[in-house]
Amino acid sequence: MAQHNLTTGKEQLGKEHQASARSLSIPVSTKHSIEIAKAVRYKTTTYAKKFLEDVVALKRAVEFKTYNRNVGHKVGMAAGRFPQKAAQQFLKLLHSVEANAQFRGLNVDDLKIVKLTANLASIPMGGGRQRHKTKRTHLEIVVKERSPAAKKNKRGTVTGNSVKSNVSEKVADKVMDNVRDTVRDTVKDKVTDRSSLTESSPKISSPEQAGKTPVAVSEAATVHHPTDNILNKKAVGETKSPVFEKNNEKKREREREKETTAVSEEVSTGRVVVSKQPGLKSEPPKPELTSQELLKRAQARAAELNQRQSQEKSVEEVSKLYAELSQKGTLRNTKMNTVKKE
Repeated sequence: MAQHNLTTGKEQLGKEHQASARSLSIPVSTKHSIEIAKAVRYKTTTYAKKFLEDVVALKRAVEFKTYNRNVGHKVGMAAGRFPQKAAQQFLKLLHSVEANAQFRGLNVDDLKIVKLTANLASIPMGGGRQRHKTKRTHLEIVVKERSPAAKKNKRGTVTGNSVKSNVSEKVADKVMDNVRDTVRDTVKDKVTDRSSLTESSPKISSPEQAGKTPVAVSEAATVHHPTDNILNKKAVGETKSPVFEKNNEKKREREREKETTAVSEEVSTGRVVVSKQPGLKSEPPKPELTSQELLKRAQARAAELNQRQSQEKSVEEVSKLYAELSQKGTLRNTKMNTVKKE
């Protein structure tokens, strides 16, 4: 018969990196075995052994996800039990597969369970007159050594073959060496250019001997190479060009104009224009009134007086009528009263 390699997902397992073991027709419950296999599958052998030992010692329950009908709740899970008999058989299976892996030269401390199945075996009937069914289960386990080539490397990629990983590492090392060499060459070229420029530039002992201002001297001394501008930021920041100074003067003039416009308050009084200086707090002189404005004010005053007089007259008439009413008792004519009596 042709032998096929076991596959788990996208990864193909070779015989040189795996070991397997089987237990046939074990007298344990198939349902319990399936739930234990779900809990331990794709875990390391050390974790699986510790888990099963806790189940046998009634310290940790196995969560029942499929066959959970009429199963009570346990701490930290919905439905669970302590299948001690099945756990003991799984422990024996783990010990046997570790022995097989050690015989094949694998690292026993770094084994991972890649396949763990529990299948229903043939059910023999019990003897005697009252025949009954018995429990039988087949168990199969496959473990694989976790080699460093299968782990993630520094770049975060997973390499399945050690040869490919070694080749990629060598290529990466060569690329890094080439990059370092190019960087060193560029740095050396910049340093040599800078030294040649500094030697060719004239040396100035003092600004007075050269007949230049300190600003000009600093400009001539700093303009050698682009790298000098990066290294001597303070010296470059202190020197200012005439264009920069003109721009600053214009900005200052604009700020002064804004301040004067904000502070000055123009009061137009014919020909007189009074401006408020920022330092003085005295009130501006009152404007002189013209003849037309005086005439308008006099007319308004006379209209107010006439209105007040009319109001006073109306009040006097009302008071007189009230006095007559209080004396006579009525304000109707006497003639009308006599006619009515007749």
